[in-house]
Amino acid sequence: MTHNGTPKLNYITLSLADKNINGDQNKWFKSENVLFADLENTLKSHNYSTITWTDGNRKSDNFHFATGFVVDIDNGLTIQEAENRLKEKNL
Repeated sequence: MTHNGTPKLNYITLSLADKNINGDQNKWFKSENVLFADLENTLKSHNYSTITWTDGNRKSDNFHFATGFVVDIDNGLTIQEAENRLKEKNL
């Protein structure tokens, strides 16, 4: 149990799709519960999102819920710099 009495989960709900780099093909996702023990492998082998859409179609109108957010670090941004940016925005 957590500090507020809710059960402690050993998984996170993610939307998953076959791994590819073509953005036009990243529209249909299947929501799955991923065990924390399998998280690294899942993130490396799938396209993923922390957002779940009502019918798996990645459109803003279909937003159902999110289990978190992901910081996409490109072009040499360090983890510390990303953390600083989040703190500046109170996130």
